[in-house]
Amino acid sequence: MDQDLNVVRGDSPDWRPPNKLLGQYLLSRLKLHGDRIIQAYPQYNETVTAAVVAERAVRYAATLQSLGVGCGDRVVVCCGIHPHYSSLLLGTICCGAACATLNNKFDSGDLRRLMEIIQPKVVFSMSDAVPQLQPALSQLATIPKLIVLDDEDTWKWFINNKIAYHEPQGIDPYTNVAAIMCSSGTSGLPKAVQITQANLFTSLMAFKHKDAYVQADDIVVITSPLFWVTALLYSLASMDHGVLLVLEFGASEEHVLGVIQQQKATVLFTASNFALSIAKQPSLNSYDFSRLRIVIATGTAMAMDTQILVENFFGASVVQLYGMTEILIATGMTRKGQRILGSVGLLVPTMKLKIVDPNTGISQGCGKVGELLFKGPQVSPGYLNNPEATAATFDAEGWVHSGDIGYADSDGNIFVTGRIKDIMKYRGHHVSPIELESILLSHPEVLEAAVIGVPHPTDVEHPRAYVVLKPGASVTADSLAELVASQVAEHKWLHGGVCFVNSLPKSPTGKIIRSELRYLTES
Repeated sequence: MDQDLNVVRGDSPDWRPPNKLLGQYLLSRLKLHGDRIIQAYPQYNETVTAAVVAERAVRYAATLQSLGVGCGDRVVVCCGIHPHYSSLLLGTICCGAACATLNNKFDSGDLRRLMEIIQPKVVFSMSDAVPQLQPALSQLATIPKLIVLDDEDTWKWFINNKIAYHEPQGIDPYTNVAAIMCSSGTSGLPKAVQITQANLFTSLMAFKHKDAYVQADDIVVITSPLFWVTALLYSLASMDHGVLLVLEFGASEEHVLGVIQQQKATVLFTASNFALSIAKQPSLNSYDFSRLRIVIATGTAMAMDTQILVENFFGASVVQLYGMTEILIATGMTRKGQRILGSVGLLVPTMKLKIVDPNTGISQGCGKVGELLFKGPQVSPGYLNNPEATAATFDAEGWVHSGDIGYADSDGNIFVTGRIKDIMKYRGHHVSPIELESILLSHPEVLEAAVIGVPHPTDVEHPRAYVVLKPGASVTADSLAELVASQVAEHKWLHGGVCFVNSLPKSPTGKIIRSELRYLTES
């Protein structure tokens, strides 16, 4: 902690930027790995070697160039997990273009808005997304080439095209956008986050840090969808470091555990809520995950008790990462292999953190709670074709306002305590839902829980819990309210009560959608 500036700093980098563009750098790394299997796709019963990824990428880059794709252009990939994704991604980067990975479950309205922003030259999709895509594409001034991955005619033409690849010239890795990912930012409609070659390279180098969690000989099962930035980064990391990446998204808890057992995985990278969902079902511990040494959880901060619960189930250490599409992975380091329960870890090298009072903007000292602001070479240059949203999230000094609340201890360990918009107010007190949810989840009959503030005429808000119980549970709402009251101060009690529901509304990445719970409350 820099006591003068109240800025927390990651380690100084122990690497130098390569004298190559990102595409050429990754092709050289893939050549080094050769016939090593770096990716597995259980859904397709297919594995891919480094050599195959490289050969496909060069071939696809050449075909994209024949379609007029070059420096500054954009290519959309809108599909679920697919064995050719990494080669399409790298091929696009090798053209000097940006690969925009979109959620194939977006409705036609979201797709139309994003296509108008991105203005792609080529779109890759599966046939199930075409009905939503076509109306969006038809509204563009220049209609892009649509290539359907499971359409034999168009896909065979694309992959079998015999055209020479020409390495583009004059590309600046610090300004050239290599990837575009969707984000709602701190609020609002989906936005197109620009990620440069330099952003990605800096993040990749963090994987090589001596204290990085994932090593080259690991087998990593990742449940992130392709449109999540962690899938982008781990796909690139598998090319760079030779890590075997097993991609699996949208499957049940049982299926994922079966994949861990079959692949003899050593690392599980997953959403915090998904890891907890597994750990709350003891019947699932019949699977063999004895080789699993670490569970990396992200998406939502885990409280200490929840982290211990997940650790006890897997018999493996649980570490938390913090990131946003706008800043990539910001935390996830430890010192001497130690992790602090409830913390999302230390900053990655080159990243800076400032914690400010969300009302005054004044920076806070060690241990004081405020909004987390990030700055560093991993930070996006902003949202594509959206200067207003960019100005609202990226300030004039280059700090990204995360919208998350937290603090750092004297050793630089970072703790996330909630979202600004999720913090409840009760008679002048601020109440974080994470603490209350952790207490509820400690009950053996509670499967899931979410706490929101219910408007009150005199107290501002009353905390209310929405709880999903395990089958056959007998616990009452009053008992759960008493459990919370026994462990927290009176202003944190569940004055709004406890409501039992069959399920909690979630985003495709597993995050609880609290706005829908608020709508349920209002209706």
